[in-house]
Amino acid sequence: MINWHWEKVDTLECQGKWNEAKDYMYEEWRKDSLNVKKYLRLSFLCWYIVVESGCLNDPKINSEEYENILLEIKDFGFKHFGQDSEFLWIYGYMVSLFPYYFGEYEEWEEKGQQMIYEAHQLRPQDSIIKLVYIRGLPSSVIPGIKDLERTTVNEALSLRFKGNGQLQRYFKEVLKCKI
Repeated sequence: MINWHWEKVDTLECQGKWNEAKDYMYEEWRKDSLNVKKYLRLSFLCWYIVVESGCLNDPKINSEEYENILLEIKDFGFKHFGQDSEFLWIYGYMVSLFPYYFGEYEEWEEKGQQMIYEAHQLRPQDSIIKLVYIRGLPSSVIPGIKDLERTTVNEALSLRFKGNGQLQRYFKEVLKCKI
């Protein structure tokens, strides 16, 4: 399991210094490109800014620049981290929610869902991956969600997403179990 805490990045993101965080992460990832944590934190920030830029109301943000970085590095992730469960579920989540940022809508929507499925196959007991997988299923097959205890999921969120960077805050909020 990845320790998502990254002191400098967490601080910059909490201060809303998105461009500084992006520039720092991009340089750090370029120095250590096979570090899946650095890759996913950079990818997530770019994705988040692209999909939320309208809500952030920050004139210093050029969302096109973030989208270009996301498109620039996406193939690297598939090539080098394609069998990593953390890559599969996080990227699969991002892709399945907003496939048009990655390519042709239907193709990428399906690809995102397949990635989450593969992550679940690799780690079927992982309550976070299981929750993301189940939430992506049609409502007719969701009865399986009952075996996910609210306290188990919420404890797992706190354990997995230590730190207060945007990735950690985002997933702790959107995956908080309210069942």
